Amino acid sequence: MSAGNDGAGAVTSIERIMTGWRLRAIAQPLIARRVGGEAGTLRGELRNEDILAARDLGTALASGLALGLW
Repeated sequence: MSAGNDGAGAVTSIERIMTGWRLRAIAQPLIARRVGGEAGTLRGELRNEDILAARDLGTALASGLALGLW
């Protein structure tokens, strides 16, 4: 989902969808923003910290699936 500003609206939308589907959160939301480039465009780069955090989250989710936790 696109986070035009701080990402709070995108997180709220996802939480609303999860409630409708009766899903539960298994991790805190991760909001990655592009830096550099012009405001309001998709130009710019993701911060390395955000890329690493996304990788770690994906690894944790995959491990939980493999162990049958969710």
